[in-house]
Amino acid sequence: MELKNEEKLFNDILNYMVSKNILDDFTCKVWFNNIRIEKNDNELLVLFPSIITKDKFEKEYFDEFNKVLKELIDEQVKIKLVVKESSKEEKESLTLENKFYNENFYIRNSDNLIEKEKNIKNLDNNKDSHYKKEENDSLINYNQAFHLNPRYTFDNFIIGNNNKFCAAAAIRVAKFPGQNFNPLFIYGSVGLGKTHILQAIAHYILKNFSEMKVVYIPVDQFVNEFIYSLQNKQMEYFRLKYRKADILLLDDIQFLEKKDASMEEFFHTFNILHQAGKQMVFTCDRPPKDLKDFEERVRNRMEWGLTVKIGYPDFETRVAILNKKAEIEGRKFNKELIHYIAKNVVSSIRDLESALIKIIAYCDIFNFDTFEILPDKALEILKDQLKYVDEKKVILVEDIIRKVAETFKVSTVDIKSKKRNQSIALARNVAMYLARELTNFSTTEIGLSFGGKDHSTILHAFSKIESMMKQDDVLRITLESLKKELTN
Repeated sequence: MELKNEEKLFNDILNYMVSKNILDDFTCKVWFNNIRIEKNDNELLVLFPSIITKDKFEKEYFDEFNKVLKELIDEQVKIKLVVKESSKEEKESLTLENKFYNENFYIRNSDNLIEKEKNIKNLDNNKDSHYKKEENDSLINYNQAFHLNPRYTFDNFIIGNNNKFCAAAAIRVAKFPGQNFNPLFIYGSVGLGKTHILQAIAHYILKNFSEMKVVYIPVDQFVNEFIYSLQNKQMEYFRLKYRKADILLLDDIQFLEKKDASMEEFFHTFNILHQAGKQMVFTCDRPPKDLKDFEERVRNRMEWGLTVKIGYPDFETRVAILNKKAEIEGRKFNKELIHYIAKNVVSSIRDLESALIKIIAYCDIFNFDTFEILPDKALEILKDQLKYVDEKKVILVEDIIRKVAETFKVSTVDIKSKKRNQSIALARNVAMYLARELTNFSTTEIGLSFGGKDHSTILHAFSKIESMMKQDDVLRITLESLKKELTN
């Protein structure tokens, strides 16, 4: 087939890579914004404004880019990466890129740097640093909106049973920063909207409290900045940036685990901001109690405010998410197709959206109307993707009850009964705890599976087991084993 609109194809592939978490939106905007595409016979020329961006793309993203391209088109196309002479406007943009690289320490060789961190933990805290600056926060460029995805706002966040508590807490924090839930700790599995809601808080505050100094940053970048600052004796600048912030939003805080020096710096930054009444919000892939490689004092501080979970979206929420994504993309889809994707892609919001993006890309390349795509065609387009997302196991309450009954040597009938002897009561409470921990069902729905127990009974059982695990290592190990068996 003949390639048409090469630049759009290139952008579609980048968007698909972002949706699959191969490439992050931030890197896409900052590094690859000025890339241009040209077609020369059967060769696709990718034109870069600088050797820096070309090398970065070639080393980190070219292989994945090539795989996606081959998947989307039939013909064999040779890709050639070229550095071209930039226009005046592009040079100005490149200057901004280099300024960001130098001033904000955006370091990609994080694996090597993190290894070096072990050797610099006990370095002097830079009292003799040659990088002397007045403690004037005008030195820092706060409120960097270009760090944020413009689509990650509250208006575009679909609220369902899986995230309504989290969304309500985030909106309260955004409207009244520093006055409620400090810190707000949001946790959940990959691709469920944690980054979206964190950036939505940033967008809201930047729009409504322009005088506030906002820092949004992924934790791996925080670690990179810290290591760079230590190595280059620039700790005054680093501390000024974070400790003078009014709002600190850290994404994926689990990446602080086993990074002792960075965690020490974070600990002191947390204390200063908390004492000053500055708002902090963190996201993580697990609750604070499960951050086993965090220092106890740091883990304890994560629980000072409010901890909320984002769960897996139910069918209705998945349909709403797909409809919203279609609206954002300006496309119309057949209702039957939307329901088909929502039914079959249950693992994450990211997988839902990437399925829709892939169908859009297919339609653009092969000149189909998206509204004409029906489930049988979608199965053909998404066959590889559906193969992987269907491997995600959906856990039912009945599965949990059976597994707990088997482990505790009681019957499923006893667990659902009103019997109160010690062994049955413990098994029942464990099953209720796991049902709330591992499924997307509401407490009312869980209660129905246990013979009509009300939601307060489920909450009480959850709290009781949570408390018992802190004192009983055998119970904790048993629960961890049950979780692994149920999720694998």
